[in-house]
Amino acid sequence: MEAATGGGLTLVDNPATHRFEARRGDEVVGFVTYRRNSSRILLNHTEVDESVEGQGIGSRLAKAVFEELRGSPLQVRVTCPFLTGYLARHPEYADVVDRGSDGARDRSPSS
Repeated sequence: MEAATGGGLTLVDNPATHRFEARRGDEVVGFVTYRRNSSRILLNHTEVDESVEGQGIGSRLAKAVFEELRGSPLQVRVTCPFLTGYLARHPEYADVVDRGSDGARDRSPSS
């Protein structure tokens, strides 16, 4: 999967490394790591390269990941503090995330 996120960035799902990557050309400038099984995906860490911090890369990455997962049959769980904060500021993505359990305690996508 590859999708444009704006600002010259592309979102790429890289299953080999278990992460969604924000790329500028061939350079990975940010990523969200995940654990996935057949029915769930757990988003557990977001990182942005120091050289591009403060440019909104993390927010564009978060938006692109939630947009991508919105159409997915997977139950989405979030334990990453950055993504949890993003969701608090962007209630339009509340429908994407499984609110049936406390994501802060749900560390395994198979539980």
